[in-house]
Amino acid sequence: MGLRKPLGQALFYALSVALARGLAIVMVPFVTGHLSTTEYGSIELMQSLADVATVVLGFGLVDALYRFIGDARDAPTRRRIAAAAFGLILMLGAVAALALQGASGLIQRLLGPAVDPMALRLLLGSVALDGAIQVPLAWLRLTDRASFYLAMIGLRSLLQATLIVVALNADLGVPGVMAAGLAAAALTALILAVQQARATGVRFDLPMAGVLMRYGSPLVLAGLGGFVLGSFDRLLLAPVVPVAALAEYAIAAKVALIAPLLFQPFGLWWFPRRIGILSEPQGRERSARTVTFGLTYLTWICLGVAIGGPVLVTLMTPPAYHGAIRYVPWLIIGAVAQHAGDLLNVGSFTGRGTSRPTVINLASAGVALAAYLLLIPVLGVMGAVIATVTAYVARLVLFMIDSQRRVPLNLPWARLMLYAAFAAVAAWFAPAGLNWFSGGLALCAGCLTAGVMALALGLAPVPARFRRPA
Repeated sequence: MGLRKPLGQALFYALSVALARGLAIVMVPFVTGHLSTTEYGSIELMQSLADVATVVLGFGLVDALYRFIGDARDAPTRRRIAAAAFGLILMLGAVAALALQGASGLIQRLLGPAVDPMALRLLLGSVALDGAIQVPLAWLRLTDRASFYLAMIGLRSLLQATLIVVALNADLGVPGVMAAGLAAAALTALILAVQQARATGVRFDLPMAGVLMRYGSPLVLAGLGGFVLGSFDRLLLAPVVPVAALAEYAIAAKVALIAPLLFQPFGLWWFPRRIGILSEPQGRERSARTVTFGLTYLTWICLGVAIGGPVLVTLMTPPAYHGAIRYVPWLIIGAVAQHAGDLLNVGSFTGRGTSRPTVINLASAGVALAAYLLLIPVLGVMGAVIATVTAYVARLVLFMIDSQRRVPLNLPWARLMLYAAFAAVAAWFAPAGLNWFSGGLALCAGCLTAGVMALALGLAPVPARFRRPA
């Protein structure tokens, strides 16, 4: 695998993430300027529902597709598996769309009177489409069509943003926002469906559907476990801490989220092919090198966010929000543990089923829930942060043990731990409350030093032009 092509693929994925996230952030002032706090709150409430529903309606088929295509020996077999997965997700998506519309009245009553019934119906339509397009998007990643992936993400994001502007200028309110999302999702789904049908066809293969569902369905529970590790703590914090504390926590979480966003392009490139590489010649050695680089890159970007995050909080928010600074380093530790676990769990996904990763994720969610109930009443927001970090560390340890037993990877553990210790010390002693200039200097100095150290320890590839001739 040459270096130029993976870097090019990762760049396209980075642009897709930046475009989708960037537009969402840019739209916030416009949307909040046209909607009341109650209306905006109802959108956030419905979006929380959508996040959970999308996990369920994906039925774990993306991971199943990665698993069985990774084992396929030739292109026709890979296309048959993808065609069967596409046919299955189309059937399940149609059933889910009808079921969600039928249950919309009950869902609306559960969410409360602040939720507009028509807006909810429109959102539920988008949710069904989001579940159906996951397989075509996964196929684009598997076939290295990162440019088309970027085009689809960009089309949906730009169209949705444009239609939201039109809808709110026409005073259509929350239903207009949801209609914009549904229209963008429908067009994207149509294009992706046509592309997938041309590339692989559509197969309604019951035996293969059974294989895919047996592998993927348990991962839905793992995804719900991820919800517990994600935003569930906000529901437990609401009756315990003042609103100001929740606002500080939200700011810290948004700053810490920069690190996973910067890491996501690497993950989008690596995760679809990691199982397939294990079966190739010298696959374990190549996998070990890539995982080592991934862990190094993750540590490097988290160090940068740990240094620059407090500067962003200080300079971009009023003094009332500066209490968020104390949460940022701990949330960064949680991000490191979460994504290191994702890098080190490949062995847990190599079997014919997914019971092992499901049990590990659910066990981690159980640790988080128990810690939330124990610590939040006593420590408030910091209790939620400590509980989340503890759960992610437990998940990392469990995945390391299980994966290494099944597929041992020869990683340079001593050098990786030395590099992590250096990053932790550098982040701990980095001064907070700096201005743009001094904060920028500290960020550049820390990242440059960490980069040089990674090269010196052999944790990152040395560019060819700087290598000494053999």
